Amino acid sequence: MSDHRHKTDRADGTVIAECPNLEDDPENHLSFEVEYQDAADTEIFEELMAQWPACGECGADLDAIHHQQPSEVLE
Repeated sequence: MSDHRHKTDRADGTVIAECPNLEDDPENHLSFEVEYQDAADTEIFEELMAQWPACGECGADLDAIHHQQPSEVLE
């Protein structure tokens, strides 16, 4: 029997956000994708959306998705 345990206070994830008007002019409207691994701060989505809640070109609220799963680390 092993003394290892899983540590689940870290996460891997992806945040994708884009302006709903991106198709009109992709060069000027805001879009971003952020991937992170083994992050201790699991509030990354909220921080990103607070920093960039809307498109700087047209002011539209960004459409965003966030996928996150625990990063399994053996201790």
